[in-house]
Amino acid sequence: PATHVRAYRIERVKFQGPGISIAAWVYVPRSTAPHAAVIVIPGSAPFKAGFYDAWADRVARIGLLVIVPDKRGVGGTGGEFERENNGSLINLSLLASDVVAAVNYAGTRRDVRADRIGVLGFSQGGWVGPIAAVQSRDIAFMAYITAPTVSGREERIWSDMRVDDAGVAIRTRRASEEIL
Repeated sequence: PATHVRAYRIERVKFQGPGISIAAWVYVPRSTAPHAAVIVIPGSAPFKAGFYDAWADRVARIGLLVIVPDKRGVGGTGGEFERENNGSLINLSLLASDVVAAVNYAGTRRDVRADRIGVLGFSQGGWVGPIAAVQSRDIAFMAYITAPTVSGREERIWSDMRVDDAGVAIRTRRASEEIL
Protein backbone atom coordinates (compact mmCIF):
# COMPACT_ATOMS: atom_id res chain seq x y z
CA PRO A 1 0.00 0.00 0.00
CA ALA A 2 1.01 3.61 -0.55
CA THR A 3 1.17 4.18 3.21
CA HIS A 4 3.76 1.42 3.70
CA VAL A 5 7.18 2.81 4.58
CA ARG A 6 10.10 0.45 4.20
CA ALA A 7 12.73 0.17 6.90
CA TYR A 8 15.22 1.25 4.23
CA ARG A 9 15.53 3.25 1.03
CA ILE A 10 17.07 1.99 -2.21
CA GLU A 11 19.69 3.87 -4.22
CA ARG A 12 21.08 3.04 -7.67
CA VAL A 13 24.83 3.68 -7.76
CA LYS A 14 27.85 3.13 -9.98
CA PHE A 15 31.44 2.72 -8.89
CA GLN A 16 34.70 1.74 -10.53
CA GLY A 17 35.80 -1.86 -10.72
CA PRO A 18 38.89 -3.32 -12.37
CA GLY A 19 38.60 -1.72 -15.84
CA ILE A 20 34.80 -1.52 -15.70
CA SER A 21 31.97 0.47 -14.18
CA ILE A 22 29.86 -1.56 -11.73
CA ALA A 23 26.17 -0.77 -11.24
CA ALA A 24 24.55 -1.71 -7.95
CA TRP A 25 21.46 -1.31 -5.82
CA VAL A 26 22.15 -0.08 -2.29
CA TYR A 27 19.62 -0.81 0.45
CA VAL A 28 20.17 1.87 3.11
CA PRO A 29 18.49 1.29 6.50
CA ARG A 30 16.53 4.19 7.93
CA SER A 31 18.02 3.44 11.34
CA THR A 32 20.88 5.56 12.67
CA ALA A 33 24.12 5.30 10.69
CA PRO A 34 26.84 4.21 10.43
CA HIS A 35 25.83 0.65 9.55
CA ALA A 36 27.62 -2.61 9.04
CA ALA A 37 27.48 -3.44 5.34
CA VAL A 38 27.03 -6.59 3.26
CA ILE A 39 28.08 -7.05 -0.36
CA VAL A 40 25.96 -9.65 -2.16
CA ILE A 41 28.03 -11.98 -4.35
CA PRO A 42 25.82 -13.45 -7.08
CA GLY A 43 25.78 -17.03 -8.27
CA SER A 44 27.01 -18.20 -11.66
CA ALA A 45 23.87 -17.31 -13.62
CA PRO A 46 23.59 -13.94 -15.38
CA PHE A 47 20.91 -12.52 -13.09
CA LYS A 48 20.56 -8.78 -12.54
CA ALA A 49 20.78 -7.36 -9.02
CA GLY A 50 16.99 -7.39 -8.63
CA PHE A 51 17.04 -11.20 -8.47
CA TYR A 52 18.52 -10.91 -4.97
CA ASP A 53 15.92 -8.43 -3.68
CA ALA A 54 14.25 -10.87 -1.26
CA TRP A 55 17.53 -11.51 0.55
CA ALA A 56 18.64 -7.87 0.45
CA ASP A 57 15.27 -6.87 1.88
CA ARG A 58 15.66 -9.22 4.87
CA VAL A 59 19.21 -8.10 5.64
CA ALA A 60 18.38 -4.38 5.29
CA ARG A 61 15.38 -4.81 7.61
CA ILE A 62 17.70 -5.87 10.42
CA GLY A 63 19.78 -2.72 9.97
CA LEU A 64 22.66 -3.64 7.67
CA LEU A 65 23.38 -1.64 4.53
CA VAL A 66 23.28 -4.01 1.55
CA ILE A 67 25.07 -3.52 -1.77
CA VAL A 68 23.82 -5.74 -4.61
CA PRO A 69 25.93 -5.28 -7.75
CA ASP A 70 24.90 -6.40 -11.20
CA LYS A 71 27.27 -9.22 -12.12
CA ARG A 72 30.07 -8.47 -14.60
CA GLY A 73 28.57 -8.16 -18.09
CA VAL A 74 24.99 -8.16 -16.78
CA GLY A 75 22.55 -5.27 -16.40
CA GLY A 76 24.36 -1.98 -15.86
CA THR A 77 27.80 -3.46 -15.14
CA GLY A 78 30.49 -3.38 -17.81
CA GLY A 79 32.69 -6.21 -19.00
CA GLU A 80 31.61 -9.52 -20.40
CA PHE A 81 29.74 -12.33 -18.71
CA GLU A 82 31.94 -15.44 -18.98
CA ARG A 83 29.87 -18.35 -20.26
CA GLU A 84 32.46 -20.88 -21.38
CA ASN A 85 34.84 -20.94 -18.40
CA ASN A 86 32.57 -19.51 -15.73
CA GLY A 87 34.12 -21.61 -12.96
CA SER A 88 37.75 -21.14 -13.97
CA LEU A 89 40.16 -19.73 -11.41
CA ILE A 90 40.84 -16.82 -13.77
CA ASN A 91 37.14 -15.91 -13.92
CA LEU A 92 36.56 -16.47 -10.20
CA SER A 93 39.53 -14.20 -9.41
CA LEU A 94 38.18 -11.53 -11.75
CA LEU A 95 34.76 -11.72 -10.09
CA ALA A 96 36.49 -11.52 -6.69
CA SER A 97 38.17 -8.29 -7.79
CA ASP A 98 34.70 -6.92 -8.59
CA VAL A 99 33.66 -7.82 -5.03
CA VAL A 100 36.73 -6.04 -3.67
CA ALA A 101 35.71 -2.96 -5.69
CA ALA A 102 32.29 -3.09 -3.98
CA VAL A 103 33.97 -3.46 -0.57
CA ASN A 104 36.17 -0.44 -1.36
CA TYR A 105 33.11 1.54 -2.46
CA ALA A 106 31.30 0.63 0.78
CA GLY A 107 34.31 1.85 2.75
CA THR A 108 33.99 5.32 1.20
CA ARG A 109 30.39 5.78 2.32
CA ARG A 110 29.83 7.90 5.42
CA ASP A 111 26.88 5.70 6.43
CA VAL A 112 29.04 2.53 6.58
CA ARG A 113 31.35 1.31 9.34
CA ALA A 114 34.46 0.46 7.34
CA ASP A 115 35.50 -2.14 9.92
CA ARG A 116 32.22 -4.04 9.52
CA ILE A 117 31.95 -4.83 5.83
CA GLY A 118 31.22 -8.42 4.87
CA VAL A 119 29.96 -10.55 2.02
CA LEU A 120 26.88 -12.70 1.44
CA GLY A 121 27.57 -15.18 -1.35
CA PHE A 122 25.15 -17.33 -3.29
CA SER A 123 26.19 -20.55 -5.02
CA GLN A 124 29.29 -19.63 -7.09
CA GLY A 125 29.78 -16.78 -4.60
CA GLY A 126 30.98 -19.51 -2.22
CA TRP A 127 34.14 -19.73 -4.31
CA VAL A 128 34.38 -16.01 -5.13
CA GLY A 129 34.05 -14.73 -1.53
CA PRO A 130 37.12 -16.45 -0.06
CA ILE A 131 39.21 -15.32 -3.05
CA ALA A 132 38.01 -11.75 -2.43
CA ALA A 133 38.91 -12.10 1.26
CA VAL A 134 42.46 -13.03 0.26
CA GLN A 135 42.57 -9.98 -2.05
CA SER A 136 41.24 -7.58 0.63
CA ARG A 137 41.78 -7.41 4.36
CA ASP A 138 38.71 -5.14 4.58
CA ILE A 139 36.27 -8.08 4.51
CA ALA A 140 35.29 -8.58 8.14
CA PHE A 141 32.87 -11.51 7.76
CA MET A 142 31.45 -13.95 5.21
CA ALA A 143 28.10 -15.76 4.98
CA TYR A 144 26.86 -18.09 2.25
CA ILE A 145 23.61 -19.53 0.95
CA THR A 146 23.73 -22.67 -1.24
CA ALA A 147 27.51 -22.40 -1.40
CA PRO A 148 29.50 -25.20 -3.03
CA THR A 149 30.98 -27.89 -0.83
CA VAL A 150 33.33 -29.31 -3.45
CA SER A 151 36.05 -27.89 -5.67
CA GLY A 152 35.21 -26.21 -8.96
CA ARG A 153 36.75 -29.17 -10.78
CA GLU A 154 34.53 -31.66 -8.96
CA GLU A 155 31.45 -29.55 -9.62
CA ARG A 156 32.33 -29.30 -13.33
CA ILE A 157 32.72 -33.10 -13.60
CA TRP A 158 29.31 -33.59 -11.96
CA SER A 159 27.64 -31.01 -14.22
CA ASP A 160 29.25 -32.50 -17.33
CA MET A 161 28.11 -36.02 -16.42
CA ARG A 162 24.56 -34.84 -15.86
CA VAL A 163 24.72 -32.67 -18.98
CA ASP A 164 23.44 -29.75 -16.89
CA ASP A 165 24.46 -27.21 -19.54
CA ALA A 166 21.77 -28.63 -21.83
CA GLY A 167 19.20 -26.84 -19.69
CA VAL A 168 17.80 -29.97 -18.05
CA ALA A 169 19.89 -32.68 -16.44
CA ILE A 170 19.76 -35.66 -18.80
CA ARG A 171 21.24 -38.28 -16.49
CA THR A 172 19.61 -39.11 -13.23
CA ARG A 173 21.44 -38.58 -9.98
CA ARG A 174 21.54 -42.36 -9.44
CA ALA A 175 23.13 -42.98 -12.86
CA SER A 176 25.68 -40.22 -12.26
CA GLU A 177 26.60 -41.65 -8.84
CA GLU A 178 27.01 -45.13 -10.38
CA ILE A 179 29.44 -43.70 -12.96
CA LEU A 180 31.41 -41.95 -10.21
